[in-house]
Amino acid sequence: MLSKHHNRWVFTFVFCLQLVAVKSQTMIFDLVQLIDSKKYQEVIAKSDSLLSLELPDASKARIYQLRADAFYYLNDIEASLDDYLLAIEFGEMDNSTPLSLIMECYSHAGWCYRELGILTKAVSYYSVALRHAQHLEDSVEIATQMSNLALLNSRLGDFEKGLEFLYEAYKIDVARSDTSALGFDLRNLAEIKMEMGDNIGAIQDLHESLNFLSASSGNRNSFAIRLGNIGEAFLRIGQLDSARYYLQNSHHELIKLGDSVNAIVKWIDLARVALENDEIENARSLAGNARNYFSRLEDNQYLVYANLVLISVYFEQGLHNNALGLVNETIKICREQGYLSELKDCYYLQTQLLEKQNRYTEALNSFKIYQVLEDSLITISSRNMLARMETRYEIDNIEKQNEILRLENEISAQKMAAQQARLNWVIAGLILLIIASFVITSILISRHKLKKRLLEAEISDLRNQIRIVFEGDTQSLELDKPSFNASLRQPLTDREFEILSLAITNKSNNEIAESIFVSVNTVKFHLKKIYEKLGVSNRKEALRHIISQP
Repeated sequence: MLSKHHNRWVFTFVFCLQLVAVKSQTMIFDLVQLIDSKKYQEVIAKSDSLLSLELPDASKARIYQLRADAFYYLNDIEASLDDYLLAIEFGEMDNSTPLSLIMECYSHAGWCYRELGILTKAVSYYSVALRHAQHLEDSVEIATQMSNLALLNSRLGDFEKGLEFLYEAYKIDVARSDTSALGFDLRNLAEIKMEMGDNIGAIQDLHESLNFLSASSGNRNSFAIRLGNIGEAFLRIGQLDSARYYLQNSHHELIKLGDSVNAIVKWIDLARVALENDEIENARSLAGNARNYFSRLEDNQYLVYANLVLISVYFEQGLHNNALGLVNETIKICREQGYLSELKDCYYLQTQLLEKQNRYTEALNSFKIYQVLEDSLITISSRNMLARMETRYEIDNIEKQNEILRLENEISAQKMAAQQARLNWVIAGLILLIIASFVITSILISRHKLKKRLLEAEISDLRNQIRIVFEGDTQSLELDKPSFNASLRQPLTDREFEILSLAITNKSNNEIAESIFVSVNTVKFHLKKIYEKLGVSNRKEALRHIISQP
């Protein structure tokens, strides 16, 4: 009797669980429908009630993901991030959770961290998303994560790694003819160029990237963000009117979208423009408001940007102690978060402030750290300041030693002679140190200039490949017969290679026939044999085959 009674309760319990599961799946479907209908507030309200039920962890993960999506569309990045993290937590606790869901949540969490300026965490989440995408063999997601990692690594100063990721993403995007992704690749190229000092090239790439948006879809704020990138590039080359124009337009578009985070980031850029125009109070107000907003978040890159502007404002106003305190605070953030480029800027500002306070020894040490960081970031600059500070450091030391010598001379001529000898050794050592520094600096300059030229050549090649695919600029394609034939099972004859070279320049069959003095039928016969050897069926596929060759 007890056994039957027990079985009845078990059956009832299982049946109730099944009812809850069916109900939860129905409500999840309803949430998807609401998102498709852009009823985001309703999604949030219904997901709250659904999460109060006893549900499997996999179902909770899906609900948190959908609620995070709703917050994303409402431009509430912080709330969106919290829910994506919860979706990951519940999803990883339930083996029945689809890996694709977990991958998407890692990717979206990475995006949130990136938008909030917390770059090191963004890198870690995008890296996990990439591993999941590779496990799933999802080429679209693989390219997306690689493109995101390319942007982040370049922002963190690792241009080579960023470019490596970008090439891998680019090859996948070309194979898929994904204009939206290629537009983002161009934007990433532009950011790398800006960091390397090629701001004119960056502006050109960003304009082309904007053109891709007209033929594709992307993030809702892509247009506004790219306008802001153009404004930043103009700011870097000192064209302040153009910089302000693009930055203000970017800010206006972001406000319309309700993207408060990126809109406030534009305050920082506009503060930099104001500072360059000697609008000190305006710069202080914009940067101060941005700092107040971002200081309530976890340490992030945008807080560092706002601090750097405020430090420069304090410097211009003669508030050196305020500026130095903020520099030290910002150095700590940069060190903890790995923001090498901004750390370099901090040490440069610290050097100037210490000089103003006649603290030359500390200023020299600070500048040496700045110099090491600058070299490591492939941004070689002149050594004039170092030489000037070395001289000032020597003079300061000599004056101190002379005072000691004068006092010791009154006591003992012998002690003064010994002190003078030691001073001479110090000077000789400094001279040798300067000579050694000059030799090492010359070697580093030569090495980094070569490295920079190689990177620029790689960037130029990538840009040409994009132009060939999407602008039809096949005139710039050059075929090397031996290496091309080496990739084929049946090599092309001289005549076939000649006809293929003419065919990819968009010449018609009649024009090819006239060029090599044969009949049109002969050209068609050769093209058919060429297509068979290449394993393609038309010119377009032949061109794609040629471009895909290494």
